Amino acid sequence: MSELNNYLEDRLKLEAWNRLFELSEKAKPAGEKPDTVVEIRQQPWVWRASASLGVEHYGTVRGLIEDVDSIYLTGAGSSVLLAQGLDLTLGEKLRKPCLAVPTTDLILDSEAYLPFGEKGLMVSFSRSGASPESFEAIAAVRKSRPGFKHLLITCNPDGELIQRFSGDSDFHAIALHPATCDKSLAMTSSFTSMLICGQMLSFQEGPAAYLEHVRRLSEVGETVLDAGAKLVVNFADGRTPARVCLIGSKVLIGAAREGALKVMEMTDGTVVTLAETFMGVRHGPMSFLDKETVVIFFLSSDPKARRYELDLVRSAHAKDLGMRRIAVGYGLGDDVADLVDDLVELSNPEGHVVEDGFRPPLDVMVAQLLALRLSLALGLDPDNPSPRGVISRVVEGVKIYDEEE
Repeated sequence: MSELNNYLEDRLKLEAWNRLFELSEKAKPAGEKPDTVVEIRQQPWVWRASASLGVEHYGTVRGLIEDVDSIYLTGAGSSVLLAQGLDLTLGEKLRKPCLAVPTTDLILDSEAYLPFGEKGLMVSFSRSGASPESFEAIAAVRKSRPGFKHLLITCNPDGELIQRFSGDSDFHAIALHPATCDKSLAMTSSFTSMLICGQMLSFQEGPAAYLEHVRRLSEVGETVLDAGAKLVVNFADGRTPARVCLIGSKVLIGAAREGALKVMEMTDGTVVTLAETFMGVRHGPMSFLDKETVVIFFLSSDPKARRYELDLVRSAHAKDLGMRRIAVGYGLGDDVADLVDDLVELSNPEGHVVEDGFRPPLDVMVAQLLALRLSLALGLDPDNPSPRGVISRVVEGVKIYDEEE
């Protein structure tokens, strides 16, 4: 881990990051080191490290994909939201039905959520590898669809899921770099790292193409993290927003939903959140935007989608909706700058552009940083932001019922 520690030491010295680290340290009991701020900042490094581990399974993964006629991506909480940031891209690249389905739905009625074919691949995402819903979802799918294969992507190589199923012929697991198994309550580097590992399934050109993709993604990620830190470091020194609304289209709605969950989790529900699509927000949810609302627009790079999206941004500007409006995307020129308060440009000095289908890890980091800063502004510890004990790092209190009960 010395390489990671050296990487972090250099980057946490930067002014904005040093300030965020100091604030995070003050939120901890004496002598304890903060985790969330570190786990957010380490992401480009752990993406590369995890990709090197992931490609060791490339041949097996390709074999699994070629042998099935449908793919289902599943998890609970953040894990299914990362699936929602992946399913459209995988379906388009692989030319196969690909759906994101929560484990919590599969448990209730797996047959209703698995409509395509008898030979499918169920890809489960789990930070801890110990979620009770994940165990039951695998069991339910095995019962209703015995011809399915199972692939687990996890941050914990010692998780119970691996221990229980690793000897089964229909089960394969990919364990990412141990640093991705976030210690803090909210998923940050675990979320983006599992998502990027899931992107490997779409790379039919070979492992080298995937590794190059991750390298470029991490370079843009460095730029986004530093720009985002500068944006949020003084964000709540004055009035703390009461609401945050995140808006994105296609796979970026997955990033918006995860961003909304991060803000909600890290502020212990104090800041109310909403995630919507650009077209959907006009149909009622626009009433959510008031003078206490931060609005984040994840703008598409697709020219057709961008036209519709900018119409909404113009409308929000004309109606003076929101306490602060932030645009995230590529090619954010004066046509965007004149309508919002802040810009987060996703490109970097090398000019690398990540296509929208692979962008969610970048966009969601802006929301992670906002959630961190709001948590600190409210006097909470971002690592354990639920003093009431309402939520925990691994979900508790889930009882799995037998069919006979």
